Amino acid sequence: MFSDTLIGTARTDGSAAFTGMARSSELVGTLKHLVPDYGGSYTLPTALIPDSSNSTGVWETAATYTAGRNQLVFVNEFTGPTGILTMSSTGKSGIAVLSAAGGLPTFRSVTLIPTDNDTQWGSAIVQSRSFLYVYGAVMDRAAGHGVLGMKVARVPALRSLDVTSWRYWNGSVWLRGETNATVIETVNQLTGVMPNPDKRGFIGVSTPSGVLYDKTIDLSYAASPTGPWSTPKPVYTIPELQQYAGEFAYIPTFHPELSNSDDLVVSYNLDTTVGFSQLLSDIHSYQPRFVLIRG
Repeated sequence: MFSDTLIGTARTDGSAAFTGMARSSELVGTLKHLVPDYGGSYTLPTALIPDSSNSTGVWETAATYTAGRNQLVFVNEFTGPTGILTMSSTGKSGIAVLSAAGGLPTFRSVTLIPTDNDTQWGSAIVQSRSFLYVYGAVMDRAAGHGVLGMKVARVPALRSLDVTSWRYWNGSVWLRGETNATVIETVNQLTGVMPNPDKRGFIGVSTPSGVLYDKTIDLSYAASPTGPWSTPKPVYTIPELQQYAGEFAYIPTFHPELSNSDDLVVSYNLDTTVGFSQLLSDIHSYQPRFVLIRG
C-alpha cells in the first residue's frame, strides 16, 4: 500500500514521464507479478481511497491488513498545500474498507475512529493472540513534525470496524473511550511493530523524530505491546540522504511476509525538498527502499 504515487513511464536513464499522481495506490499479487491498483486510468490517475469527508483534504494510508474478503487500511486525513512538510492533520482517522473478493481490491467505505485533533491512529498495528493492537501517534504540533509518544488501543482481531469494541490503555488497564488512552513514551514515532522472532516480546521500528533528521533506521524493544519501550537504537544509516540533494526518509515499516526467524525486512520511503524537477530527472529519489536486518 502506498500514499502519493506518481504514475507514468520510467526511462532507462532514471528519468520519467508522468501522467499524474494518485493519492493512494497499491501493488497486488505475488513478487515478480505485481499489478498496480489505483483509481481512474493510466492517463488520468486518481486515489484508490478517495477523500470522503473533506473536499480539500486527502487520506494518507498507514497500516494495512486483511479480514476475510476485505482489505482494511488505516487512513488519516490531511489538508493544506501538497507536501509532507506543508500538510496538516484535520484530526480525522479511519479504516478504509476495500473489497478483495475477486480481481483487484475496490474501495467501499471509511469507518471513522474516535480521536482527538493530535492523534493519528494506525501508525502501526500488530496482532497478538486474539487481539489487534493499534498505535496512535500523538503529534507534537509545537515541534512541527515531532511526536510526544504513542497511544495504544486493542480490539478483537475480527471486529476492528466495530469502534464500540475498542479498548484503550490508560497505563494500567484497558478502558472504553479514547479519552482514557495515555501517551506512552517511545522517543520516536513507531511506524511498524511486530512480534520478536525470538518469541520474547515485540520490536518497533522508527526513524528519529522530525522529518529532516531521519538519518537512521532505529529498533526498539518491549515485553508487551503497551511497553515500556527501550530507547531506539540505530541499526542502519540511510545512504540516499548523502546521494541526493534535499533528500529525506520517513515511515519505515516491517514486512513480516518477507521476514523469517533470522532476518527482518524493513522498508522506508524517500522524498526530496528540491521539487518535482528532481523527481522527473531521477525516479530513484522518490522510491521505497528495502533493508535486510540480520541477527
